[in-house]
Amino acid sequence: MGTNFIRQARAALPEPGTNPISRLRHTVAVFAETGENDWAVRATTNLYGGGIVTGLTHGDLRALLAAVDQAREDGEAVAPEIV
Repeated sequence: MGTNFIRQARAALPEPGTNPISRLRHTVAVFAETGENDWAVRATTNLYGGGIVTGLTHGDLRALLAAVDQAREDGEAVAPEIV
């Protein structure tokens, strides 16, 4: 990868940050083109039988981030240790 490509890619993304919410925001931005039902974190596969997979999808991560943003917009307290 060329330096110009890396510079452009970094400029298009939010800073990675040092707390869980800013890292979540960065991760969601990096995977913006990933499908809603694609796994971000796969916790188990077939542990419960029937091919059941557990974990978090990219849609789940987007929904979590949207909920935090909405709570902030509504003036609700968000745990200081995660923001």
